[in-house]
Amino acid sequence: MDIPKKLTFSERLRTILMLGERYTKTDLVYLTKNASWLTGSQFSISLFALLTSIAFAHFIPKEVYGSYRYLLSIFWTLTTFSLTGIPTALARAIAKGEDGAYKESIRLSLIWSWPMILISLGLAVYYFAQGNLVLFTGSLIIAMFGPLMQPSYLFGSLLEGKRAFRATAVAGTILNFVPMLALIVTMFISTNPLSFIGVYLIVNVGTAATISYFIWKRFRSPDQKLSESLFKLGAHFSMMNILAGIAGQIDRLLVFHYLGAIELAVY
Repeated sequence: MDIPKKLTFSERLRTILMLGERYTKTDLVYLTKNASWLTGSQFSISLFALLTSIAFAHFIPKEVYGSYRYLLSIFWTLTTFSLTGIPTALARAIAKGEDGAYKESIRLSLIWSWPMILISLGLAVYYFAQGNLVLFTGSLIIAMFGPLMQPSYLFGSLLEGKRAFRATAVAGTILNFVPMLALIVTMFISTNPLSFIGVYLIVNVGTAATISYFIWKRFRSPDQKLSESLFKLGAHFSMMNILAGIAGQIDRLLVFHYLGAIELAVY
């Protein structure tokens, strides 16, 4: 007489999920497995952000941190005037098998970065006229490296369209760990806000571009079908994002403008 095998916890969980699939009509095993990767990645990213904030609070003067946060707010505000809807449109295109949309999305992102460049240069001229060399130089740094941020990050939409949740989680963790480490190392070398905005942009772009190279080699398809609606959808989503993007940064810009860098750091 055979003795029934005692099920492990994972086997029991799998059995329960498979039973639930009869009623939900959803692949619960696949969903649960991939959700755990994404949850773990989000926890790691939140932890890295917390550690970075603690390090800034302990090692960097408040006025330096406030100026750095102000430059970051300028950068994120200016991104709203580019094709911020391209990542969403790209994910849709990749899900439909239009793999040629990835290269096209990079090209469109670079072409439509001109508003960010022009506004950044305009701010640089303004701050130079005001005699503020820190914000003048910071605006120039944003004009040089800011437009490269979105194109280098588009691998995330490629992975989303491919439903590669594990690769998304691993790449996202690396993409947040490396800049965190670079910023913390910079704290022991410099207390200049220009160093931090420069390191933030350059390391993020460099790390994302490196990940993009390996992701493209791993997931590229010989069938490079183009997407006819990529630009139209991207422009539509971008228009929807403008107000939300500005609203997300306007409080920081106003606090710095009316109160100062220290007050923004405290805020």
